[in-house]
Amino acid sequence: MKKKPQGIALISTFAFITLLSMFVAALLVSVQKNGFFAANHSNRIALDYLCESATAHALEELQDRAWTAGFADVQTIGGVGSYSLTFAPSGSSPGPTDSVNNLSGVAAVDGPLGPGSVAAGTVHLVVLVKQGGLQGRYDVLLGNDAFPNLDHALLTDNTIVLNDQVEITGLDALNADSESGKGGIHSNLVTDNGNVIEWTGSGSAEASISHTVSTSSEQGIDLAGADLLGSPPISYNAPNKALPNLDIRSTIENKRHLPAPSQSLNAVGNVTLGQGDFSEFHFSSDQTLDGDLVLNGATLYLEGNLTVNGSISGEGAIYVTGDSSFLGDTTLAPHTVNKVAIYGEGDIRLSGFNGTDFLNSVANAQTSGSSIRDSLDETRIALEGMESIMNNYTPEELQRDFNGPLDIGPGATRTPNHETGPVVRGARGEFDDFKDFLGGNPNNSNQNDDDGSLRELADAIQAEHPPGLSRDFLLEKLYSLSDFFAAGTADQETNRNRLIHFREGGVPPALFDTALDYSDADGRHGLPSGPELHTIYNLTRQVTFDRLGSSFFQGLLYTDGDLLVENEVSIVGGVIVGGEARFDESVRVTYVREFFDERSETRGGPLTVLNWVRR
Repeated sequence: MKKKPQGIALISTFAFITLLSMFVAALLVSVQKNGFFAANHSNRIALDYLCESATAHALEELQDRAWTAGFADVQTIGGVGSYSLTFAPSGSSPGPTDSVNNLSGVAAVDGPLGPGSVAAGTVHLVVLVKQGGLQGRYDVLLGNDAFPNLDHALLTDNTIVLNDQVEITGLDALNADSESGKGGIHSNLVTDNGNVIEWTGSGSAEASISHTVSTSSEQGIDLAGADLLGSPPISYNAPNKALPNLDIRSTIENKRHLPAPSQSLNAVGNVTLGQGDFSEFHFSSDQTLDGDLVLNGATLYLEGNLTVNGSISGEGAIYVTGDSSFLGDTTLAPHTVNKVAIYGEGDIRLSGFNGTDFLNSVANAQTSGSSIRDSLDETRIALEGMESIMNNYTPEELQRDFNGPLDIGPGATRTPNHETGPVVRGARGEFDDFKDFLGGNPNNSNQNDDDGSLRELADAIQAEHPPGLSRDFLLEKLYSLSDFFAAGTADQETNRNRLIHFREGGVPPALFDTALDYSDADGRHGLPSGPELHTIYNLTRQVTFDRLGSSFFQGLLYTDGDLLVENEVSIVGGVIVGGEARFDESVRVTYVREFFDERSETRGGPLTVLNWVRR
């Protein structure tokens, strides 16, 4: 019998164990490598978060636009990571890891990427981060992207239709007395068929345009039939004015990681977004707000349609992929930081309330001697008188002439009070009488009512007419104007606090009188002079009797679609339209160059991240 081989099972077992050991060793090596790679990936993600923390820290510090202090080795919670950011010493050239603040510059300056690499109005941050043995460098560019450069009150790629009463003018700044050399209207449309820019409406309406009306076409401007005030130059074959190259949809889609605010816009009542902290929010569906929307340094990105059955005001920006619709505000915003940029990929509709039409219909139904009729007549005389004086005197002339030749002197005119008759008053004295008659002043013997005509008018309308959109809007407008024109006080501390409140962005009572009498340059009351007087003076000129019921929007309207502005709306800022622009039924646009000047500190509201790169 043949003998079987011995030990084969043992040899096979050893071979299997050896092979298995190799597999286990390979598996352990793989696990270790994967663990290393996972930890490394986790640390790299942590570096990105550290950069975000450093950028947020810098944005907070840059509320002081001159900030260059930087920070070194700021530890995260738990102390496992840190970030640093430094600026070159004053007068020194920046090195490759030095940040550069050029927010207030008027030209590009040298930066960490070489000569002239930091544009005016921007900040180049170089953020150095450490996490888990890894180090990283990030280049972050900050700037104001809410307001593009614009040198026209209205710029469009399509047609412009002006209907009925329209006024378009320009200012260098809200706090300056000079009119801007810019602020006209322009269309890039080139066509040999039909009108590019036209006025339509009744022959009694006026179209007041203080600057050039131009088109890139050889023909197509038809303003015939309008009582054209100002005789603006008409220009054909004008160079194309490129609209900003904005991709609104991509901008919004790139913000999908952002949270929605805690308070939905699908609500009834007023909503405030932000806490002055440059917050950003994203909505992924249509939003309808039955109330006012106030932005407090916030930016909103919305995929869908936005309907606000109220006003949009404050400081910030809104990006919308769909259509946008909202109403004008009742109050003036006498501060350069109070402005909103609205960017729409779809159409934008901005509507007023026809407040003046409502007011006139109420007055026409009154008999002579009624409280509404008398208050309306007296308001008209006062506003027209103030407008005449403001057209002939600078705010400094009226401000400094307290008890001077303009206060009491020749040139007597009739005071608005029809019961007291004419008195001998100079321009400053008359100005005070008109102002006091509107807002009330128990200490002015030249007008005999403590409440003022605006409050009397509002009280009478409230008592005699049922609630409604136009009536309620008009009441809010009249009461706010009454407070605005109310008489100030002789108490210096009260006036000082009111001016401080204004400089912080508020609208205190008696603001107009306080600025006129108590912020004078000669220091009579110990208060410094400042731009507030011109700001308030220029915005007050938006209030005229024939537009007493108008509403306001302050900032930029930008749409890739069509724009409709209707029913007594005053826009303080500028308009950019990719489609057709239509102004209908008493629209005023006051272009403010300062809002769109890249050197201006007021341009665009809050700082934001324009770009970032990990190196």
